[in-house]
Amino acid sequence: MQWYDRCFGSLQQSDVSVEIVVIDNASSDGTVAYIKQHYPAIHLIASNENLGFAKANNIGMRYALDNGADYVFLLNQDAWINEKNTISSLIKLSKTHTDYAILSPLQLYGSANRIEKEVVSYFARTAITSQDFVSDTYFNRVKDLYEVPYACAVCWLMPIKTIKEIGGFDPIFYHYCEDDNYIQRVLYFGLKIGISPKVSISHDIEDRVANYRDGNLDWKKYILLNLADIRVNYDINKILRKKFKTIILQALRFNKKLLKKSYPEYKYIKQIHSELINSRNKNKIRQANWL
Repeated sequence: MQWYDRCFGSLQQSDVSVEIVVIDNASSDGTVAYIKQHYPAIHLIASNENLGFAKANNIGMRYALDNGADYVFLLNQDAWINEKNTISSLIKLSKTHTDYAILSPLQLYGSANRIEKEVVSYFARTAITSQDFVSDTYFNRVKDLYEVPYACAVCWLMPIKTIKEIGGFDPIFYHYCEDDNYIQRVLYFGLKIGISPKVSISHDIEDRVANYRDGNLDWKKYILLNLADIRVNYDINKILRKKFKTIILQALRFNKKLLKKSYPEYKYIKQIHSELINSRNKNKIRQANWL
């Protein structure tokens, strides 16, 4: 609730009208009552349980589909837009760059005087190409749009076409890596992701403890993210058989150190086997998946 006045206030000041839809994941800080009292125009969908990032956002995207939206603008509750024309600028770029499925403004820290370090790393991956944001900044020739391999879903603008053809977030991911997987799917269909550095948002995360993600980003999440990547032609059954053979060899050689690592991985992949195959098959179909 501590961020809502800045978040909603910035959206209400946008030079393009927006319908604000809030999905509340069973918060316990009085958020629902606060929104009803202070922001009655907001369409509030309150869940009785914490659905996780993916399912909650999917509810909002389904609402957008059902109510004739032209664009979906995802925004975290701890973020706010910094310019009145942030959304309208992204919409303008979307109209002229139809091969971009996702557009993001420049993501700054809450203080608005530093670019998020993750964003810098996205730009760094394209630094030797014509998409070199750092060089363009130095030589005062910043472009309206830069193609990047990734943009955090703290703030995405997506034309409704993206929702219809890619769908929502895959609920196989509960919290974290949902956006990584979504981008894998976007790239699979030959579409692009872009950042516009001439508009921005602030994301209030700079004062969080360094390990705030550790509880959500464990080895299981990375295995899942890797095996769910539909750009790679994985045979999950073959992977399981290979890992099983490896475990047998390690056991015969009394290699406890490697066995301690490989057996939990095998057990986990076997546990998510059916769900993972369903996920991969479904995400290869160009439709409004998971909504």
